[in-house]
Amino acid sequence: MVSLDMILPLVREIQTQLREMKLTADLDRRNTRSLYDNLTAEMSIKLAAIDNKLELAAERFEERMDRLEQLLRNK
Repeated sequence: MVSLDMILPLVREIQTQLREMKLTADLDRRNTRSLYDNLTAEMSIKLAAIDNKLELAAERFEERMDRLEQLLRNK
């Protein structure tokens, strides 16, 4: 027959392990959120840089097209 004295230490050990698992999961969740926020910020910065480069390229393209049109009109 199994006595409560034998089971009680096992139950306590399981409870301790479950608490440790919960703490680890909570910490992982907080770290994951921080990593996600950092990634989001980094991606926003990169996308803004790409957008600026595209805008500059579009402006240069327009300037060159205007210049070509002027050259064609002057011929």
